Amino acid sequence: MELRAIIRSVIRRNVWVRCCWFLLSDRIITPLQNAMNIGSKAGTIAHFSVEDMAAYADKIFADYTNLLPEDVIRGRVAELGPGELYGTLLRMLGAGACEVQAVDRFIPRRAKDRESNYYAHFADRHNLSHLFNGPPCAANIKNLHVHEGIPAETFFSQRPEAYDLIVSNAVLEHTTDPMACLSGIAAALKPGGYSVHIVDLRDHRQFTPDHHPLTFLTIPTLLYRWMTRNNGAPNRVMLTQYRQWLADSKLPGHILIRNTLASDHPIDAHTWSEIDPAIREQTEAFVELIRPKLTHPFTDYASNDLAVSVLVLVFNKPKAEPND
Repeated sequence: MELRAIIRSVIRRNVWVRCCWFLLSDRIITPLQNAMNIGSKAGTIAHFSVEDMAAYADKIFADYTNLLPEDVIRGRVAELGPGELYGTLLRMLGAGACEVQAVDRFIPRRAKDRESNYYAHFADRHNLSHLFNGPPCAANIKNLHVHEGIPAETFFSQRPEAYDLIVSNAVLEHTTDPMACLSGIAAALKPGGYSVHIVDLRDHRQFTPDHHPLTFLTIPTLLYRWMTRNNGAPNRVMLTQYRQWLADSKLPGHILIRNTLASDHPIDAHTWSEIDPAIREQTEAFVELIRPKLTHPFTDYASNDLAVSVLVLVFNKPKAEPND
């Protein structure tokens, strides 16, 4: 076995060695990449076909539209963390939005030639050529504004009542303070505006599949903070906090469950009580088995909260009541 493979195997199998690697990466490698202005690893177009990426954008758009009431895609729309491709925002423009904005904490790597192929394919796929000023490419998308290198917590707090719709998919779990981000989003919504967020609560392969899916919740808080401060790793904000935020906000909204620890594939969005009792019992029993190994505050969380791996948060800002 090659030395590189041996080192990789050791890092993967031992949780604490893996933590040391994450700490080294976060403290040295990631800051070095930032200093050298090397884009983040968020870029995906280099690894997948344009057809696959177009299909993925369509899936995300379908998720948003299925979770939202009809006729809410209008006016100004913002998407958090779209990465280097704006297919979902293009679909928003095609569905009635007047302006779209991409907000990303990271500056993704770009492959301009492949991006051009992607947009040409996407425009043909959905008859969206009229949304470009010239040949299909990101720079030519009409009414698109890109804001990169700025945290969502900061961005939205500076733009009160500016948006009709704000969406994200698998992004809030990477923000430094998702509760502050949500509060900023709520303030940035116009009266009558909506927001939908699909939140992936899993460890994003920090320790899985070599270790159980709650391993990242066993790492002491201070150590976890040190090893994830700069790299956008999952923030370990779980369903419990999202539910509390929604209650504290006093906004109309709901939380649905998209995946549990027992689900390899997405399930139809449900409340916990609507999920198959066998799945509920299986996941709760697993959580209770792991609970003694969890670090604070996760030891105090309800089993059914820790059993959720993907949630959907939908809320809106009511329109002001007319004066009598």
